[in-house]
Amino acid sequence: MKLGGREVGLNLRLQRMLGLIIAAACIALLLSSIFISDTHRPFGIAIGPFRSKDGTPQPAPPREDGSRRPEFLPWETTSSFQPVSFPDIGAVTDDDLCRSFPQHKLAYLVQPVLKFGHGDQPARVESQLASVSACLDDLLIFSDYEETIAGRHVYDVLANTPASYRDDNPDFINYLTLHNLNENGTALKPNDPRPEVNGWIIDKYKFLPMIEQAWALRPNKRWYFFYESDTYVVWDNVFRMLENLDADTATYLGSPSPGRHTDKDEVTFFANGGPGYALSRGAMKKLLARKVGKDGDYIEAPLSHRWLELLRHECCGDSVVGWALFSAGIAISGLWPMFSPNAPHNIPFGDRHWCQPMMTMHKMKPEYMVDFWKWEHVSRNRDRPLLYRDAWEHEHAEQGPASRDVAIDWDNRGWGEYSTAMMKSYSECAKYCAEDSKCLQWFWHLDTCRLAEAAIVGVPRTPEVENGAPALPEGQTWSVEQSRFVSGWNIDRIAQFGQEHSCKVVEWLRPSTKRMF
Repeated sequence: MKLGGREVGLNLRLQRMLGLIIAAACIALLLSSIFISDTHRPFGIAIGPFRSKDGTPQPAPPREDGSRRPEFLPWETTSSFQPVSFPDIGAVTDDDLCRSFPQHKLAYLVQPVLKFGHGDQPARVESQLASVSACLDDLLIFSDYEETIAGRHVYDVLANTPASYRDDNPDFINYLTLHNLNENGTALKPNDPRPEVNGWIIDKYKFLPMIEQAWALRPNKRWYFFYESDTYVVWDNVFRMLENLDADTATYLGSPSPGRHTDKDEVTFFANGGPGYALSRGAMKKLLARKVGKDGDYIEAPLSHRWLELLRHECCGDSVVGWALFSAGIAISGLWPMFSPNAPHNIPFGDRHWCQPMMTMHKMKPEYMVDFWKWEHVSRNRDRPLLYRDAWEHEHAEQGPASRDVAIDWDNRGWGEYSTAMMKSYSECAKYCAEDSKCLQWFWHLDTCRLAEAAIVGVPRTPEVENGAPALPEGQTWSVEQSRFVSGWNIDRIAQFGQEHSCKVVEWLRPSTKRMF
């Protein structure tokens, strides 16, 4: 009986031990699954509490940054605007909108830097200052002529350039002519284009002095955001992004374009100036740094002098900025399509322009800049950045044919075309698109049908025979009907695309130069 009792006791102890082992294994498996799933959660959401071996609460661990890191940056962001949005835009003034702007972001996070020329279109400058730049209490404006526009001081960024800029440089005749007009008594109105001055030729010389002077006037800001008079900037999204990036890492953000080649024939990239670009504090310091000699003297020229010879022979200042940064060891972090060379009317809405946040757009029409700015104030969301899908819903309703599937005298051509065929009528073209599961829109002109896998709002277009039109037999001409521009959208397919792409995950893109316009 005693032996049997020992056996019974031993069995009970073994069962308890086995139960404890199984329980411990289950807990370990549960904790590991929580940790793995947490790598896909947004920053700021802690799972736990996490504890050390002695039970002390610990912070959530850093996110995965190796091969297992998520495809998109897992940021959880909120808007700093107060109020975040205005339900009835008609009931508020521009002053009300500007009171909602988070001015403290300009104090510590980002320095906006606007560039244009005295010869820019007045309407373009006026619409910029009445919308994107309207609420910026601390805005640096650089041009080729010092003046005051809409109460804003404009710096002549070329005023202090050395004689080497002007000597034997035919480009600078335009700059000198502009200033001689004023000295000779010709009154120059604010932002007054002059036919005898080609402002575009001297524009490229503004870029490097602008970077120098932005730092000199507003040193040690975390970020410097450079943009132009026809750039639309979604400041709310810019703030959300820059808050999540280390300003002391040398970073150069923008829409990448191919630039100069290295001595190993490797292509470098620069940020297209039109959609704007951002330089971190770390990048500014590294770019502006100068080598010092044994006696404490600078043995390297300032940035704006250092690349003057290249500027004389290069077409564009933004490409020289990119090369100067590359030479300083700073490669671009390409963020197309978040930085977009497109205006809203020609954005190719689809996979690449849907769940991504909008940072900037380029070539915005002056008459539309303020309207889009006010729409932004209605559409802003506290917990989600403004996405391209939001812009599509607005653009197609406001500018395009809304729910109609055909628009006569309308041109929606652009990126994403993949099939072209000759067809006698636009109805054939519409059918051709309907039968192709990839087609989101079509375009017909001069008996030519084009299909596209992206949806573009487009613009009105009066009938005409374009250059490069298909050749006709001798004696024949294109009819008025054939010369019309006809655009169409597969509304049901676009709606289905929207349902399948609900944007539960915001696609904060990781930098890449393989992905570009």
